[in-house]
Amino acid sequence: MKTYINSLLFALLALASVRADLPIHCLKSQVEGKWTFQLEEKVKGLNPLENHCGHSMPDDEKTSYLSKKDTFAPVSTLTLHLLPDGTVSANKLTAMLRMKQQTALLDGPALKDQFAEMKKQAEVQKHQRLRKEDQEGFSALLKKVSPQNRFYDNSWTMIYDEGFEVTYEHQKIFVFSQYYPDPKNSSVMLSNCSASIVGWYHNYLTDEYTCIRGARDGGANKQTRFSQTETETESKGPFLPGDFKEHQMMAERLNSLGLSWTSGVSEDFQGLTVDEMHSLAGRKSSLREFQRYSFKTTQQGYLKAVSEDVSDLPSDFSWEHAMGKVKNQGKCGSCYIFAFLEMLHTRLRILHGDETELSYQHAMDCMYFNQGCQGGFPTLVAKFGNEVGFIP
Repeated sequence: MKTYINSLLFALLALASVRADLPIHCLKSQVEGKWTFQLEEKVKGLNPLENHCGHSMPDDEKTSYLSKKDTFAPVSTLTLHLLPDGTVSANKLTAMLRMKQQTALLDGPALKDQFAEMKKQAEVQKHQRLRKEDQEGFSALLKKVSPQNRFYDNSWTMIYDEGFEVTYEHQKIFVFSQYYPDPKNSSVMLSNCSASIVGWYHNYLTDEYTCIRGARDGGANKQTRFSQTETETESKGPFLPGDFKEHQMMAERLNSLGLSWTSGVSEDFQGLTVDEMHSLAGRKSSLREFQRYSFKTTQQGYLKAVSEDVSDLPSDFSWEHAMGKVKNQGKCGSCYIFAFLEMLHTRLRILHGDETELSYQHAMDCMYFNQGCQGGFPTLVAKFGNEVGFIP
């Protein structure tokens, strides 16, 4: 049986996922290191929707970097080491040891001995900091927290190339890297990967919220450029120009290849240019930015997958009965919200037979992590649902 696929949508998705939202570009290697975070006064039991920290709902790339820029009032600091292996340490000795482990500067018995000694010193320092009654109070509170809500993995991860999230003991920090207009050319945004704009802090144990910002100690101002002029103009690449809209011709060319599916043009996309399709996908960048990427790795992964033995799997399997009706997002670059919530709806139907549908509009209008119709990331939709919640 052949499958009907819209040709332009296929062409776009075959090249890249959504690349939109904030004009930031930072690599993990530019972020890792010792960070000192400044925190405003913590508020217990705050409605998470009120903890927007100066960001609009939905967020706006034109103003996000200005959020609380002149009103941020820190009252405390927190120093954490974000290590190359994705772990986090507040102790300098432990951080140094892990760094040595990860750069292979130590090995064998010497490594084990030094690790044991440093671990011992770290424990001594920890108990010196915590008085006995503090430790007892902490243990009592810990017993009240359900296992699934104990955030003690002490890790950090990049949120695409725009920010990072830190989990340390019972605390979560999420910030976007700092960005600002180039003083010499306002159409170009500069990213400072050694600092953040104002972001969000949540203590899951005490249920305290506040706003937070950070800077990497001793880090040079590692700037990267993000040109709005280059990314918003039409593509000059060899694949599809920004004003291309001959979709029927593309469909016929695809069908001439004799593939296992049939290409066609959806009525919703008739007459739209590639740039307009980018807008619907929440993308600001043209296809030419992906010309430098190689698909060799993807092809190798595909060949490996199709060559594996799958004889133990059923020949036919489908969750189609659990999938809802196709939604139309209109002229709004919100595919990341629709995709995530449809996935969640399907899982609820499969697991619980629950037909409840969650509000797309609520996730669109009330989310300060993403940029609404201007694009965003499913990961941050999940974060919003976890920390704020969805409504039917």
